[in-house]
Order: sequence, then C-alpha cells, then structure tokens
Amino acid sequence: MDIFFTFLFMIIIGAAIGGMTNSLAIKMLFRPYAPKYIGNIKIPFTPGLIPKRQSELARQMGNTVVKHLLTPEGMKKKFQNQYFYNQVVTWLKKEVERFAKRNMTVQDLLIQLNIHLSEKELKKISAAFIEKQINQWLLTNKRHTLRSLLPSEVAEKSQEYIPEFTSYILGKADQYVRSEAGKQKIGSLAEGYLGGSGFFGNMISSFLGGDGLADRIQPAISQYLQSDDARFMVKGLIEQEWEKLQDREIHEIESMLLSNRIKTRVASKIANIIPYHHLLQTPVKTLFIQYQSVINDQLIPHFVTMLQAYLVKNIQLLMNRLNLEELVKDQVENFEVQRLETMVLGISRRELKMITYLGALLGGFIGLIQAIIVLILT
Repeated sequence: MDIFFTFLFMIIIGAAIGGMTNSLAIKMLFRPYAPKYIGNIKIPFTPGLIPKRQSELARQMGNTVVKHLLTPEGMKKKFQNQYFYNQVVTWLKKEVERFAKRNMTVQDLLIQLNIHLSEKELKKISAAFIEKQINQWLLTNKRHTLRSLLPSEVAEKSQEYIPEFTSYILGKADQYVRSEAGKQKIGSLAEGYLGGSGFFGNMISSFLGGDGLADRIQPAISQYLQSDDARFMVKGLIEQEWEKLQDREIHEIESMLLSNRIKTRVASKIANIIPYHHLLQTPVKTLFIQYQSVINDQLIPHFVTMLQAYLVKNIQLLMNRLNLEELVKDQVENFEVQRLETMVLGISRRELKMITYLGALLGGFIGLIQAIIVLILT
C-alpha cells in the first residue's frame, strides 16, 4: 500500500511540476511586461521574452514583410489580376453613382473639394490654357505649310467661298464709292492728281472743281466695280493670294497675322463663349444621368486601366518611398505587449492549454519513472 501511495505521490508531483513549468514558460513569453528590480539589481528573466526582444522582433517582422510577403512582384501580380480589375471597376461605379445622387451643384462639388473658382477665374484659366495650346500647336507645326495642315474639305470649301467673298468686296467698294464720303475722296484725289499734271491739268481742275470731277468719275468707277471684268480680276487676285498663302509655312503666317495680342484676344473670345455660370449651377446628378453610359463604360474602365498600368510600372518606387520595412518596424515596436498577449492567447488558447497538459503528462510520466527507480534502488 505504501508503494502505491509513493507511486501516486511522485506521479502527481511530477505532473504538477511539468504542468506548472510549461504554464510558467508560456506566461514568461509575455510577462512581466517591464524589468523588475530588487534594489538596484534587476531580477533575471525580466521582462518577458517578447517585451525584451520587441525591437529585434519588430526589425525581423519588417524585413520579413518586405522580402517575403509584400514584394513588388506579388503586388504586380495582384494589380494585373483580372478579378482585381473587375472589383475596382465595380466599386468605382457604385461610389460614383452614390456620390452623384447627392443633391449638389458642380460649384458645391468644387467647394467640397476645396477648389474655390468663380466664373471669372474659370474664364481666365481657360483663356490662358487655350492660348498655351495655340502657341504649342504653332510651335509644333511651324515648319508645315498651311496647305499640308488644312483638311481637304476646307480647301474645297474655300474655292466655293471665293466668288461670294469677291462679290462681298466689290459690293462694299461700290457702296463706298457711291457714298458722299466716297464722292469727296474721289474729288480730292482727282483734283490733287490734275493739280500736279501741268498747265492743262490745272486748267481742267480749276474749270470743273473737285465736285465736278467726282460727279464724272464716280459713276464710271461704280460701273466698273459692277462689271464682270472687275469681278474676274478681283476673283483672280484672291485666288492667287490664297494659293500663295497656302504654300507659306505656319511661322511665316504667324509673324504676318498672329501677334501675341491677337492670340490673347482670340483665346479670350473662345473662353467667353463657354457658359461657365450655367455649368457651375448644373446639378451633378443631371450631368451624371446625361453622361452615365460614357462614365461607366469608358471613363471608369479607362481610368482603372491607366491606374493599373501606373502602379505596375512604379510599384517598386512607391514601395521604396513608403518604406514599408520601417513602417512595420515602428508599428510593432509601439504595439502594446498586453494587446499582443491578448491576441495570441485569444487565437491559440486551446493549443497553449494542450501544451500545459502535455507538460503535466510528461511530468507525471517522469514521476512514474522516478518512483520505479527509487523502488529498484531501495
């Protein structure tokens, strides 16, 4: 009977020691959280293993995340994945639709985005942009002739408009000649010409006077301006000059016709045509409904494709700038050990209990072996 109690006692003691040792070892992974002292002497094994090695653990985790988990190659595969692309497109469509349903105007949207632009400022910005584009186009095409840049339809139409332009010029000239101002101008020119043409010229000029000369010359000029001969001559001159102009290079036309002031005024005129006030007061919902198919079928997929290509191309640079290794290291270093302990125990409580029970089992078995050895030796 004494032998039985001896065996039972040693097994219980061994099991208790084994279980308590494993339980203590598990707790010492985290506790104590800070070093403990007796006077000025630090107690060994304080703080626990993880608090003591937290900086090293943080450095190793940062290195592991960057080199083995969040690698540029892995991120590229993720971005290039068709499922990921479809997810982003679907999410963006829902977000844009949800945002567009809000009751706000375009101006409200700009204010919400911290963009404060009045109608006047928009016109100024647009005019500057248009002028810049004009200058850029002129610079890019300065060595091209006007003929090479004009669409064939424009060249054909210009030939159709030349007779109309000819009639317009001759009509305006005839209108001026028949006017009182034209009459005075003709009389003044004729009188001046005859006055410098010797004795007979002076005599005719004195005899008829400026008005008399104008009365005789004015109908003749008007009749000529209405004649087919004048029409044919002016039309020929316009065609000839138009052909010459088409063969000039853009920089030559710019130097002749387009001063900086003219380009600025043209850009300003174009900008003033745009109805910015109406645009700013338009509800976002209205614009979305009007262009919903374009936004969903073209803009969003194109935007996601561009974003996808950009991320794939620059992921290495972006990850280097984010400095993920240092980020992970800082986060782990500043992570509270109490929270980490709670997380680990919450996840692996059952397994840790089994380790404790295993320690008790091994301790009980060792106690049994010890009892057998004691029995043999005694």
